[in-house]
Amino acid sequence: MLCPPLEEWKLVKVYDTDFRIELIELFNVISKLELWDFIKNNKPPDDTGYIFWENKTIDSIYKELKTQHSAATFAYSLRQMHSIAIYGFDSWNKMK
Repeated sequence: MLCPPLEEWKLVKVYDTDFRIELIELFNVISKLELWDFIKNNKPPDDTGYIFWENKTIDSIYKELKTQHSAATFAYSLRQMHSIAIYGFDSWNKMK
C-alpha cells in the first residue's frame, strides 16, 4: 500500500502534538514488511491489548521504527493502522 503524503492525512494529535509523522512512519514500516494483511486480520487478545501482546510480528514492526514510542503511543498507532487496514485510508481519514 502506498502511503499518502502528509498533506492528505487528517490532523491527529497525541499529547497535544501533531502525530501524523509517527503514523506515516508506522504506515511505511508495515508496507515495507508487507504486513497489511497481518494488521487487518489480527487483533491482540482482549486481556492484553497491543501494549502487552507478546507477538513476534508486532515486535518486528517496533524494531523497524526510528521514532521512539511509549507503549501507549505505539498501541494507539497500531489501532489506527488496524482501522486503515480494515476500512482503507480514505474512509479512515474521514472518521472522527
